[in-house]
Amino acid sequence: MKMLIEAGKGMGMKKVFIRGTDKIARELVNYGVNAKIEGMVESYKKREQCMGFPVYDGENIPDRREFFPF
Repeated sequence: MKMLIEAGKGMGMKKVFIRGTDKIARELVNYGVNAKIEGMVESYKKREQCMGFPVYDGENIPDRREFFPF
């Protein structure tokens, strides 16, 4: 699974965008990550929210320049 993670922001909790809204992405949310989930990213956005998180298309991720693919 691909995620976008904020880089170089000190010792605080990292901000994560999860790529996709499929079963694996939902399991990741349910299992938990050591980061603050900011939202989910779909290549072709089909919904506004998934599991309570905002869904973005790949072109409209907030502050994209601060994130890199993982």
